[in-house]
Amino acid sequence: MKPLCFLLCSVFFASTSYAQVKAGTIVRPRVVETKDEVEYYEVEVTTNQKSYLNLLKGTWNFTSMRRQPRVEAESLTNASLTINGDSTFSGSTGCNTISGKFTLKGTGIRFGNLTSTKMACNNMDQETAFLKLIQQTISNYSVTNDSLLLRDVTGNIVFHAKKN
Repeated sequence: MKPLCFLLCSVFFASTSYAQVKAGTIVRPRVVETKDEVEYYEVEVTTNQKSYLNLLKGTWNFTSMRRQPRVEAESLTNASLTINGDSTFSGSTGCNTISGKFTLKGTGIRFGNLTSTKMACNNMDQETAFLKLIQQTISNYSVTNDSLLLRDVTGNIVFHAKKN
Protein backbone atom coordinates (compact mmCIF):
# COMPACT_ATOMS: atom_id res chain seq x y z
CA MET A 1 0.00 0.00 0.00
CA LYS A 2 2.84 2.39 0.85
CA PRO A 3 4.53 2.14 -2.62
CA LEU A 4 1.18 2.72 -4.35
CA CYS A 5 0.48 5.81 -2.23
CA PHE A 6 3.96 7.14 -2.89
CA LEU A 7 3.56 6.56 -6.62
CA LEU A 8 0.17 8.32 -6.67
CA CYS A 9 1.48 11.18 -4.53
CA SER A 10 4.51 11.57 -6.81
CA VAL A 11 2.30 11.71 -9.89
CA PHE A 12 0.01 14.21 -8.17
CA PHE A 13 2.86 16.50 -7.12
CA ALA A 14 4.58 16.28 -10.48
CA SER A 15 1.45 16.97 -12.53
CA THR A 16 -0.11 19.80 -10.52
CA SER A 17 1.01 23.01 -8.93
CA TYR A 18 -0.01 21.84 -5.45
CA ALA A 19 1.10 24.22 -2.70
CA GLN A 20 0.61 24.60 1.03
CA VAL A 21 0.59 28.04 2.62
CA LYS A 22 2.19 28.32 6.03
CA ALA A 23 2.66 31.67 7.80
CA GLY A 24 2.99 33.76 4.65
CA THR A 25 5.22 31.22 2.90
CA ILE A 26 4.29 28.85 0.09
CA VAL A 27 5.74 25.39 0.55
CA ARG A 28 5.85 23.33 -2.67
CA PRO A 29 6.80 19.67 -2.50
CA ARG A 30 9.33 18.42 -5.04
CA VAL A 31 10.11 14.76 -5.73
CA VAL A 32 13.80 13.95 -5.40
CA GLU A 33 15.48 11.59 -7.90
CA THR A 34 15.67 8.69 -5.43
CA LYS A 35 11.85 8.45 -5.62
CA ASP A 36 11.53 7.59 -1.94
CA GLU A 37 11.49 11.00 -0.28
CA VAL A 38 9.86 14.37 -0.76
CA GLU A 39 11.83 17.56 -0.27
CA TYR A 40 10.20 20.86 0.72
CA TYR A 41 11.50 24.33 0.03
CA GLU A 42 10.14 27.72 1.01
CA VAL A 43 9.26 30.68 -1.19
CA GLU A 44 8.55 34.12 0.25
CA VAL A 45 5.11 35.49 -0.59
CA THR A 46 3.90 39.03 -0.12
CA THR A 47 0.30 40.13 -0.24
CA ASN A 48 -1.22 43.56 -0.61
CA GLN A 49 -4.52 44.44 1.01
CA LYS A 50 -6.79 46.60 -1.08
CA SER A 51 -6.94 50.15 0.26
CA TYR A 52 -10.34 51.76 0.66
CA LEU A 53 -8.92 55.05 1.89
CA ASN A 54 -10.29 56.96 -1.12
CA LEU A 55 -13.82 55.83 -0.19
CA LEU A 56 -13.33 56.90 3.43
CA LYS A 57 -11.73 60.30 2.86
CA GLY A 58 -14.00 63.22 3.57
CA THR A 59 -16.43 64.40 6.22
CA TRP A 60 -19.01 62.02 7.67
CA ASN A 61 -21.96 63.21 9.76
CA PHE A 62 -23.04 60.67 12.37
CA THR A 63 -26.76 59.95 12.48
CA SER A 64 -26.93 57.18 15.08
CA MET A 65 -24.96 55.29 17.73
CA ARG A 66 -25.55 51.96 19.48
CA ARG A 67 -23.86 51.64 22.86
CA GLN A 68 -24.50 47.87 22.92
CA PRO A 69 -25.57 45.27 20.35
CA ARG A 70 -29.33 44.72 20.07
CA VAL A 71 -30.05 48.03 21.78
CA GLU A 72 -32.12 50.65 20.00
CA ALA A 73 -29.90 53.15 18.17
CA GLU A 74 -29.82 56.63 19.63
CA SER A 75 -29.84 59.67 17.40
CA LEU A 76 -26.71 61.81 17.13
CA THR A 77 -26.71 65.46 16.08
CA ASN A 78 -23.73 67.63 15.18
CA ALA A 79 -21.32 64.69 15.56
CA SER A 80 -18.94 64.37 12.63
CA LEU A 81 -15.64 62.85 11.58
CA THR A 82 -13.31 64.04 8.83
CA ILE A 83 -10.98 61.33 7.56
CA ASN A 84 -7.81 62.60 5.91
CA GLY A 85 -5.49 60.84 3.47
CA ASP A 86 -2.53 61.06 5.87
CA SER A 87 -4.07 58.67 8.45
CA THR A 88 -5.34 61.47 10.66
CA PHE A 89 -8.90 62.42 11.56
CA SER A 90 -10.68 65.31 13.18
CA GLY A 91 -14.24 65.96 14.08
CA SER A 92 -16.84 66.88 16.61
CA THR A 93 -18.74 64.95 19.25
CA GLY A 94 -21.57 67.47 19.12
CA CYS A 95 -19.90 69.58 21.80
CA ASN A 96 -16.14 69.07 21.83
CA THR A 97 -13.73 68.78 18.95
CA ILE A 98 -11.63 65.64 18.53
CA SER A 99 -8.59 64.61 16.51
CA GLY A 100 -6.25 61.66 16.28
CA LYS A 101 -4.83 58.97 14.01
CA PHE A 102 -6.33 55.88 12.43
CA THR A 103 -4.96 52.72 10.86
CA LEU A 104 -6.51 50.75 8.03
CA LYS A 105 -5.98 47.12 7.09
CA GLY A 106 -8.42 46.02 4.41
CA THR A 107 -11.83 46.76 5.93
CA GLY A 108 -10.39 46.92 9.44
CA ILE A 109 -10.05 50.33 11.09
CA ARG A 110 -8.71 51.43 14.47
CA PHE A 111 -8.82 54.94 15.90
CA GLY A 112 -6.10 55.99 18.32
CA ASN A 113 -4.15 58.89 19.82
CA LEU A 114 -7.47 60.64 20.32
CA THR A 115 -7.41 64.12 21.78
CA SER A 116 -10.46 66.15 22.72
CA THR A 117 -11.31 69.59 24.02
CA LYS A 118 -12.87 69.59 27.51
CA MET A 119 -15.89 71.89 27.32
CA ALA A 120 -18.87 71.03 29.50
CA CYS A 121 -22.01 70.09 27.58
CA ASN A 122 -25.62 69.21 28.29
CA ASN A 123 -25.28 65.58 27.22
CA MET A 124 -21.87 64.52 28.56
CA ASP A 125 -23.04 60.91 28.99
CA GLN A 126 -23.60 60.56 25.25
CA GLU A 127 -20.26 62.21 24.45
CA THR A 128 -18.39 59.95 26.87
CA ALA A 129 -20.00 56.89 25.26
CA PHE A 130 -19.15 58.21 21.77
CA LEU A 131 -15.46 58.67 22.65
CA LYS A 132 -15.21 55.28 24.34
CA LEU A 133 -16.86 53.46 21.41
CA ILE A 134 -14.71 55.19 18.76
CA GLN A 135 -11.48 54.29 20.61
CA GLN A 136 -12.21 50.88 22.11
CA THR A 137 -15.00 49.20 20.17
CA ILE A 138 -14.72 50.08 16.48
CA SER A 139 -12.72 47.49 14.52
CA ASN A 140 -14.08 47.51 10.95
CA TYR A 141 -16.19 49.47 8.54
CA SER A 142 -18.23 49.29 5.36
CA VAL A 143 -18.96 52.05 2.86
CA THR A 144 -21.96 52.01 0.53
CA ASN A 145 -22.61 55.02 -1.69
CA ASP A 146 -22.80 57.86 0.85
CA SER A 147 -23.22 55.70 3.99
CA LEU A 148 -20.51 54.67 6.44
CA LEU A 149 -21.10 51.91 8.98
CA LEU A 150 -18.56 51.54 11.79
CA ARG A 151 -18.75 48.08 13.38
CA ASP A 152 -17.46 46.18 16.37
CA VAL A 153 -15.36 43.02 16.17
CA THR A 154 -18.43 40.78 15.74
CA GLY A 155 -19.90 42.92 12.95
CA ASN A 156 -22.57 44.75 14.97
CA ILE A 157 -23.24 48.27 13.71
CA VAL A 158 -22.11 50.81 16.29
CA PHE A 159 -22.21 54.04 14.25
CA HIS A 160 -24.06 55.06 11.10
CA ALA A 161 -22.86 58.15 9.23
CA LYS A 162 -23.70 59.96 6.00
CA LYS A 163 -21.18 61.65 3.70
CA ASN A 164 -21.24 65.42 3.89
